[in-house]
Amino acid sequence: WIPLVMLYSGMRPSEAAQLDTSDVITKDDVWCFNITTETAGAEVGKRFKDKSLKKPASTRLVPIHQKLIDLGFLEYVKQRSNYKKLFDVSERANGYYESIVKQFNAWLNKVGVKDKTHAPHSFRHTFKTASVNARMDQNITRIIGGWSLGGGADIETYLHTNHVDRKMIKAELDKLQFDILSRDAEVVCFGMIDFVKSENK
Repeated sequence: WIPLVMLYSGMRPSEAAQLDTSDVITKDDVWCFNITTETAGAEVGKRFKDKSLKKPASTRLVPIHQKLIDLGFLEYVKQRSNYKKLFDVSERANGYYESIVKQFNAWLNKVGVKDKTHAPHSFRHTFKTASVNARMDQNITRIIGGWSLGGGADIETYLHTNHVDRKMIKAELDKLQFDILSRDAEVVCFGMIDFVKSENK
């Protein structure tokens, strides 16, 4: 699920890898990823123990793309209800990202598209490019991806991104389409291979 989550949300690999199961929440009747350094429900001294973000703007609520929902992501979340972490990862010296990067690189090698330009972070680049092609509002794209909205008091002081209408943000996000996936696991696998190969061109 991690590559799909990155592809359809613009998350940094470390943000996706460290998600807790409790980070999948509803806000304004919209299913969202709660990207935060806090561990919900943990004791006070342990709430900020094992997650980190690049900068303050990285704390955000990101609606879950409809394609992920259609593929059964919420069913997967339900199956993980007894686990702290959303994905089967382990914390390493450099955080949870380190636990997925070797698997990801091995997969790229296996399908014959690995080179120095391809890494889990590539999905974030693809998300940004695809958002332009989909004519998404670029301010909304920046909110979704945790990118800076620019300088000036009007942005830094007065815009509270977590109070922007979630349904509107989800409608913009759902404009993003990748014609590669179905609920069939084998089709998903080979669709992702074809997608990465096409990006390699």
